[in-house]
Amino acid sequence: LYGSQITINFASVNTAGHYDIYIKEPGGTFLVLNNIQPTSITNGVASYVYNNSSPSWFKDEFTYEFLIDAACQDANGNSCDFTATPWRSIQLNS
Repeated sequence: LYGSQITINFASVNTAGHYDIYIKEPGGTFLVLNNIQPTSITNGVASYVYNNSSPSWFKDEFTYEFLIDAACQDANGNSCDFTATPWRSIQLNS
């Protein structure tokens, strides 16, 4: 079994122009979701829904590592910095 739709929740950053999500599977392969915009933000929690079509990703009972960074922008749209979470391990369950 594998997840065909994954919802990733993370703390939103007020000055974020976009987010990058790095996902490492147990074999060490990376999946990078670049320049994403959250599907929704509610009470400071951003959610992004990823539609997965690969049966080799997001397998049931496997542990994946996630890192999210926010690329910040100033009022003029210029890059001002970025902030990132530490890597976090999460075991997927159906």
